[in-house]
Amino acid sequence: MVSKNAIEAASKYFSAEYNCAQAVFRAFLEHKDAYIEDGTQLASGFGGGITHSGQQCGALSGAIMAIGRLVGMGIPDIQKHKSETYRISAELLSRFSEKFGTIICDDLTGVKMSDNEALRKAIKDSHFQEICPKFVTETVSILMDLFPD
Repeated sequence: MVSKNAIEAASKYFSAEYNCAQAVFRAFLEHKDAYIEDGTQLASGFGGGITHSGQQCGALSGAIMAIGRLVGMGIPDIQKHKSETYRISAELLSRFSEKFGTIICDDLTGVKMSDNEALRKAIKDSHFQEICPKFVTETVSILMDLFPD
């Protein structure tokens, strides 16, 4: 069963001004007792589809960073670590894409992130606070399934 605590924490962090990548990274790794200080700063540039470029959803970027952290704790060999991180990350992307039809932020949000005017309007209208929590919480849910307790 998926822990609602990690999902609730991710939702709480996202609504508290963390971006999608930061919220997923922190909530999931805290749940796994693997969070690192300054982790949210490391994930800060991945929101908005990577620095508001509208590319890969930031929730997924934060999750992939978290996967690397967790896998790295158990596999000291760098080649094996990369291989396992890629394998698990590919499964994450596949499941997310299957659920939402894409991993692209612009498509998920309906906002062209690189268009400053559209971005400002979406922020002003709280568009991301309305649409993105489901991407954040589903990403954590998938992570919890990939890394059961």
